[in-house]
Amino acid sequence: MSNKINLKNYFYLFLLVLSGEIIFSLPFHLPRFFRPSFLIEYQINNTQMGTMFGIYGITAMASYFPGGWLADRVKSNYLLGVSLLLTALGGLYLYKGANYTELKFLYGFWGVTTILLFWGGLIRATRLWGEKNQGFAFGTLEAGRGLIAALCASLAFWIFIFFISNNSELNSLKNVVLFYTIMTFSTGIMMLLFFRQSNGEKTSKNSASYNDFIKVIKSKKTLYIAFVIFISYSCYKGTDIYALYLYDVLGYSEVKSSYYITNMSYTRPLAAIVAGIIADRFSPSKVIFYLFFILIITYAFLALISFNGFYSSLFIANIGITLIAIFSLRAVYFALLSDVNIPKKNTGVTVGIVSLIGFAPDVFFATLIGKIIDSDRSSIGYQNCFMFLLLLAAIGLVLVFFSYRFKK
Repeated sequence: MSNKINLKNYFYLFLLVLSGEIIFSLPFHLPRFFRPSFLIEYQINNTQMGTMFGIYGITAMASYFPGGWLADRVKSNYLLGVSLLLTALGGLYLYKGANYTELKFLYGFWGVTTILLFWGGLIRATRLWGEKNQGFAFGTLEAGRGLIAALCASLAFWIFIFFISNNSELNSLKNVVLFYTIMTFSTGIMMLLFFRQSNGEKTSKNSASYNDFIKVIKSKKTLYIAFVIFISYSCYKGTDIYALYLYDVLGYSEVKSSYYITNMSYTRPLAAIVAGIIADRFSPSKVIFYLFFILIITYAFLALISFNGFYSSLFIANIGITLIAIFSLRAVYFALLSDVNIPKKNTGVTVGIVSLIGFAPDVFFATLIGKIIDSDRSSIGYQNCFMFLLLLAAIGLVLVFFSYRFKK
């Protein structure tokens, strides 16, 4: 009986992992893995792409707090399943074709569907699943999401190559959109039919009271987690320019740049699970401190040294190291909930408040980076971007260094 229960629990974790990545595949995988082609075929530039992400960020921010409140009161399978189905509807809209104005509306819609019913529920369900092994739980979530992202990106890449070989790049992108739409819809059905909280999910009776809510808002612990996530997520948003960096600066083709970023995404599962295990061994804050230190070094190289073809391997290596460090950060920053002793009954509302601040870069970051790059598509524009990321990582290092008093 025990083995059956364990297998069932891991099946539930698999569903959390699958849904946790697939929900974001439509709004984010296309511009991340196929950015040059996406810009060309939809006739938009980096600034317009940034505006679309900004609209997504605004509607997402408006959804974080009410989504956290819902997560403490509604069972996760309903929240996650309905969210996936609604997001898939947006995929059908993108498949039919969309101009810039329609894309802005679509990204605003996705900001609601991927966050309001989904994000708080995902984090709460993962924390309940992990019980005393929070680093492992969130590390496995991020590792699994990374593996799902890499596998889906690889399949999407070969779909893209198959159709582009027939001289139909636009149809190739549309078929990639259809692939992600089908995956999102199917996962939504699976969540509704099969997911149950492994350790007996409890909702409204054990949810945060009004007094708990006030304590969460005023807590320095909440702000600490929020700003660590803000900086980490900004660094993650910076990875959206990597394919374009390879294309503009290193001289990679559209296909080769997408191929490299797709392959590098396979490092995400290993990086995440290792970071999670180490976080359980020591502490999430210590792991995050050293990851910020690594980012400072790699960003400094990319920001201060002009590209030279004779040393291209060093630039590729630094891009790879930043990706691994960022994947590791994403694996452990929500483990800070237990690191600073946030009560489980307050998980949803805390995640809502933390996410409101932590994921604010969705509103402005892509627009800011897009403008920096569009102002100078040479290596200088990208060096300015990496300098900005370097400053953020340095702030994160200082923040974590002075953080240990928040755990007292």
